[in-house]
Amino acid sequence: MGRERLGGVLPGYTLVSHFVDDQCDDERVVQLVLDYQSHHSDLIALGGVGCQASCEALARVAPAMLVPFLSYSCPGRRLSDNTAFNNFARMGNNMYATPAIVKALTDNFGWAKVAMVVGDQAKYGEEAHALEKKLKDKGLDVVYMAEDKGDSFTQTRALAEEFKSAKERVLFMIGDESFKRRVVCASRVVGANIGITWITEGAHSHGWLTHEDEKISEAECTAANMEESFAGALNIVDSDTPLGGQEELALGFFGDETSRSF
Repeated sequence: MGRERLGGVLPGYTLVSHFVDDQCDDERVVQLVLDYQSHHSDLIALGGVGCQASCEALARVAPAMLVPFLSYSCPGRRLSDNTAFNNFARMGNNMYATPAIVKALTDNFGWAKVAMVVGDQAKYGEEAHALEKKLKDKGLDVVYMAEDKGDSFTQTRALAEEFKSAKERVLFMIGDESFKRRVVCASRVVGANIGITWITEGAHSHGWLTHEDEKISEAECTAANMEESFAGALNIVDSDTPLGGQEELALGFFGDETSRSF
């Protein structure tokens, strides 16, 4: 719980912040905020959230809750749809530059091919195929691999067997954190060689790779083994910059902070 007095913004009012951990779980984040609202009549806005699945789930329910949703760093191109997410605003980036970044990495490291490894098709299929098209438009050789149904280690293991058999060494993972953990774990279980280039996009929760996960019970997937397999992974996070000429303007209720210093 935190309190902020916003003298220059809302004179005479104090905003009280209530913090919860959504664990980057789309179902959990919705349940948390609905439970909180059902017991508190003074909820005026939703804020924070940094994982794409949680962002999209919460942005969908915000209009029904009659509150605005202001995110700090929600990634994902779909969230730019102001019709589908009309109560939502973000201070982060829509990751529009990801195709250009992957192209630059491919040229720099001489990758022959990039394999897109995708989780739940109902949630991520549309966006993954859109990214696949943009990568191919830039001249990249891209192969698309996805779980048949998703959300089970059996499906993830079959996916890992597929990219192991195809000898894919550059994997761009799209899905929630549990899916990404399962993929890294499954790569150990099927005996994929260490040294895969893993690529992810957007913000992740702290220590997400080794979080306890009820969908993972394999003995090979200790924290040390997971970290060994994932060593050297690339995470694409697009950072915003202050508007030109306004870097040194005071931020008001942040004391003496400016856009540059903050």
